[in-house]
Amino acid sequence: MGELGLVALPAVSYLILYLYNVGIYLSVGGNFICSSFSLGHYFFFIYLEIGLTIKRDLIIYLIGLSFFCRVRWNMPKITYIKNGQKTEIETDNVGASLLDIAQENGVDMDHACGGNGICTTCMVQVKSGSENLSDMTEREEIMGMDPEDPTLRLGCQCQVSGDVEVELAY
Repeated sequence: MGELGLVALPAVSYLILYLYNVGIYLSVGGNFICSSFSLGHYFFFIYLEIGLTIKRDLIIYLIGLSFFCRVRWNMPKITYIKNGQKTEIETDNVGASLLDIAQENGVDMDHACGGNGICTTCMVQVKSGSENLSDMTEREEIMGMDPEDPTLRLGCQCQVSGDVEVELAY
């Protein structure tokens, strides 16, 4: 549905409601519940209702748009360093592992076990942003990572929630 449809849909629904109410008005002999109500007032309130509904829908649309823009503008930036070369990636895939993000964006990151956490070929050294990675998993501890030192992690196991800079071990 186009942008016109977003605005026209509430107006059409109110027009149908209006026609239904006019039918009721005519069927009861032209008498509203409140006798001081004239047809002019009725048209005014229908117009006001349509206007308020369109404004309400526009406000809801703008709130949704601002949320979308805020999410898009605050995308985490992951910097991969391999052989001294930096690759910066902004992603909206919050909660994905460093390995998944690297694969999605063409960064060559080894993963002999297929990202199952049973090898160390995806090991990274966290240069900055370790607080933006998930807690160390049991698999990482089994593979020899120290929970007290969050600078060495398995790329397949740590999930990203913010800006991170990592150096690939292999």
